[in-house]
Amino acid sequence: MIQNKTINSKEVFITEKHHHNLIPWAQYRNNNNRAPLVFIFDHHMDNNEPFMSYAYDKENMKHDKKKVQIELKKIDINKIDTIKDSISKLKNDEYIQTALKINLVDKVIIISYDSFNDTPRSFEEKKYQNSFSQANNFIPPYPAPVRPFTYPDSNIYIPENRCAVGCTRGPHNDDCVIPHYNQCIESVLLDDKLKIIEDMNSTLITNGKLNEKYILDFDLDYFHTKQSINPNDPKTFYSLIQDAEIITITKEEDWIKEWVKQYGYDPNLSVNYLIKRLLFHIDIATK
Repeated sequence: MIQNKTINSKEVFITEKHHHNLIPWAQYRNNNNRAPLVFIFDHHMDNNEPFMSYAYDKENMKHDKKKVQIELKKIDINKIDTIKDSISKLKNDEYIQTALKINLVDKVIIISYDSFNDTPRSFEEKKYQNSFSQANNFIPPYPAPVRPFTYPDSNIYIPENRCAVGCTRGPHNDDCVIPHYNQCIESVLLDDKLKIIEDMNSTLITNGKLNEKYILDFDLDYFHTKQSINPNDPKTFYSLIQDAEIITITKEEDWIKEWVKQYGYDPNLSVNYLIKRLLFHIDIATK
């Protein structure tokens, strides 16, 4: 289920499915006696409730909350066997909420292509949205707000990721997709997302640097082309690698096949290639 490598003193864990990462996360937490922040790169936000599938009540067609609580109480983060048992009942999009609810991690930051809006929504955007919905003829009484915004507290922070930084197309369309994917770990995109996260919670990030100890996590489905994992400017990406306590990598091979076969983003993309290149970047960044 898990491969462990040490690259220039940086521990790296490779898993098959994203919820399998609960094991190395728990090991790190127990060894350091603190719940870390986790910084995630993922195509999807994977933000479903714990045991949503396992605890689904088919007869009443709803999520059985009592069954969820029973399963959560079974988990002892100091006993890896209980983590393993929970993994057998979880799906790969339920691990984040599970980790938060059992105090396995403190906060989560996600860079995701599913994020059209900031999570949490800013006060300014909420106010504008409310005024828009209440206005006559759906015409808002004032212009849309512009950054910087202010935000409520949260344990999950996801900056909007609508298109490549600097894209001038409007509206954004299918022609934007590949340039956006190819920019995924370029400094220009990461600096933009880090600035948004700093606005969301300035205690987490200062001048592009995370203030808390963190686990750096990659779902390989974040990468859609070979170009996407070969940045022209990896400075910010390498900085994130250097400062990470440990690194977890999830293969999610079915999604990589989806990018190749159904969407045709890059016919030469493969899990093996992505792992090889990501480990190469970790090696270079940590020398």
